[in-house]
Amino acid sequence: MAHIYYGNRDRFQENQDVADAVATLSDDFWALFEFDVAGCNIDCLMIAPASETTPPGQPSLFILTEIKHVAGRLRGFENAPWTITRAGIEEEYRVPNSRDDNPWQQTIRAVNTFKIWFSTNQLVILDRDQEYNDNEIRVWPTLLIVRTDSDDRHALPRTPSSRFGSFAFSIDEWLERTKRWKPNVGIQLTRADVERLVGSLNLTEWIAPAPAVVPVEALAEAPLEAGRPLTPGLPGLPGPAWAVELTRWASDLERRISALEATLAAGPPDRNGH
Repeated sequence: MAHIYYGNRDRFQENQDVADAVATLSDDFWALFEFDVAGCNIDCLMIAPASETTPPGQPSLFILTEIKHVAGRLRGFENAPWTITRAGIEEEYRVPNSRDDNPWQQTIRAVNTFKIWFSTNQLVILDRDQEYNDNEIRVWPTLLIVRTDSDDRHALPRTPSSRFGSFAFSIDEWLERTKRWKPNVGIQLTRADVERLVGSLNLTEWIAPAPAVVPVEALAEAPLEAGRPLTPGLPGLPGPAWAVELTRWASDLERRISALEATLAAGPPDRNGH
């Protein structure tokens, strides 16, 4: 499971669906949600620090994501104000800061603010003699827009014209892109670096609640569902959920085999007497 931390609890809960998705990632990933630097709010910062097998100097994944949950259809260009249409009525889509025309500009401002803060405090966070300039510290900007009222696509660019950064229009799309992202430029971060960053931001660790454990006896007595596949659908979660699903699958399989054996035993012998 990914390492998940947050600053502002209320804002973090507003993005709980994103955190739940991040929780399915491996512990190679660190997600820092809802914290402030230099008066700017950061919705989500994803980091994949170097491991023991990472080649020296290979850049670490460093993605800053602005998250928007929207009921309505957005329309606009990356450098102009956006509109939103709800129930057939189109109006201006407002962002929290008047300096930003739209959420993409808000994302870029957050990246620039964080980079300046990180560069200024790098000797504290990284605890090493080497210093990096602002251009060496690369943070990839992503705008994640989750539409809550429909699956219809927004009237927005598919990608920024500069090719620096990206838009994502579903949590699944954003998560897959994050898992596959292999940066070509940037700095390498260690787990110790990320731990110091978490400490300097005074973040709180979030532990995903464990699924309810169903007694094995109850699973064994559950009715067999018609058409249930023989392959277990393991949910990819650690702990009890995996064991519960495996137990259910084994119980179903045992009962199906017993039924098949009974059917074969009652059938007529073939011409060889079997």
